[in-house]
Amino acid sequence: MSVLFDSGAILELLRPEPNPDFVEWLRTLPREDQFTSAVCVGELVQGALSTPASAQARHLRNIEERILPAVTVLPFDVATARVFGALSADAEGSGRLREADLRIAATAIHHGLELVTGDLRRFREIPGLELAPILAETPSGRKGRGDEGGSGHAGPIVVTAFRPDDWEEVRLIHAEGIATGEATFETEAPSWEAWDVGHLEVARLVARQGRRIVGWAALSPVSSRCVYGGVAEVSVYVREGCRDRGVGARLLARLIEASESHGLWTLQAGVFPENVASIRLHRSFGFREVGVRERVGRLLGRWRDVLLLERRSEVVGGGRGGALPASPSQRMNANEGG
Repeated sequence: MSVLFDSGAILELLRPEPNPDFVEWLRTLPREDQFTSAVCVGELVQGALSTPASAQARHLRNIEERILPAVTVLPFDVATARVFGALSADAEGSGRLREADLRIAATAIHHGLELVTGDLRRFREIPGLELAPILAETPSGRKGRGDEGGSGHAGPIVVTAFRPDDWEEVRLIHAEGIATGEATFETEAPSWEAWDVGHLEVARLVARQGRRIVGWAALSPVSSRCVYGGVAEVSVYVREGCRDRGVGARLLARLIEASESHGLWTLQAGVFPENVASIRLHRSFGFREVGVRERVGRLLGRWRDVLLLERRSEVVGGGRGGALPASPSQRMNANEGG
């Protein structure tokens, strides 16, 4: 058995406590049967450079000292490009597969390798690609080979504060959501700096199950005007393979609680009408439908509507004419002025 590791599988090995079943399986695999793609190396470097500056050197050193010496890196050459072209033509219009996914798949197919990935659901769509289900959980929730017997992927889901070291996993989950074509107008995950600037410092949350992050949530300001200082936009993303298990509900519940504790009075969400699960989730927490912004933007050459949902707090500024607490953005402006 010869395999090609995608970037998610490599990141699993770089964890402080990687999945022990995966590590044990890896010990049985000869070194000459272990490969990755130059595309994956590029993703890993991009991810490392998207982390906070204080962590970049450590992540880059891990790539140079722990990854590159341990596997054979296969180039994206002309023969692989031909396979990629055929896959791209077949996948055109699907909206779920990233170009990088197709390049990685093309490398595995061309060299006759099984792909080790945590994203089985997405990669299953690619014809001719053999998958090694070592890491991923099945969509029904049953554990895959890599999740049996105390691997650290089972157990309760706990929502905690986001830490800068969580960024690599948060970014991967963000990229998975983007790849569905139903989560956002974004077409690639942002850098750490862009994400950090674009989200409020309060209410940055991650959902953890064992040693891995299975989802994240955060708030973005909707306007720089003071009058809208207590209004924020919701982002909730759940890891592929962990959806429909209550992760989003736990995150949104804590996000609402945290937003109110920091003086925010209105939360809003822009959701594609086709994203029925997200609409159902927000409605279950008291978000109401404000209206539809028709053909408001283009995604992958297609005009998309956006359903605007909002939730008005009954806790913050509930009394008509009553004084409202200072919002996070107002407090930030006050601190900058002082």
